[in-house]
Amino acid sequence: MSLRPEGLRITVRRDLTNSLRPRLIAFATVAAGGLVLQLATLAVLTMAVDWPYVPATAVAVEVAVLHNFWWHERWTWSDRSLPAGRGAQRLRRYHVTTAMTSIGGNLLLTAAFVELANVPVVAANIAAVGAMAAANFLVADRWVFAQ
Repeated sequence: MSLRPEGLRITVRRDLTNSLRPRLIAFATVAAGGLVLQLATLAVLTMAVDWPYVPATAVAVEVAVLHNFWWHERWTWSDRSLPAGRGAQRLRRYHVTTAMTSIGGNLLLTAAFVELANVPVVAANIAAVGAMAAANFLVADRWVFAQ
């Protein structure tokens, strides 16, 4: 004997941690690739081209942001696709929030670590990226790639 009336669909929400785990793993993987790209760009600009670290950091972060957006769109949040022609709007939102958080946070934190704690620029940038990761995930998940 069934207690469920015919045609009634019961949906049980999965545990939040389990449902977020694959997305967090994808996010972290994309971020790791972006970090490698960011650090390589920063190292080339500061060591090979002799740029000052502040503009070099801004350029390196932007390169990583574009890399990460491309991969988040195609992997991390691939289940939240947009209708054709709306991708530019999402990229603008990504830049306004995540990119500005990354650039602003990375510039401020990298400069603080370098100037106040005498941390080498690449190590300072790694620390800054780590500090901004949680904020970037929340902004991307709740607004940029929201359903």
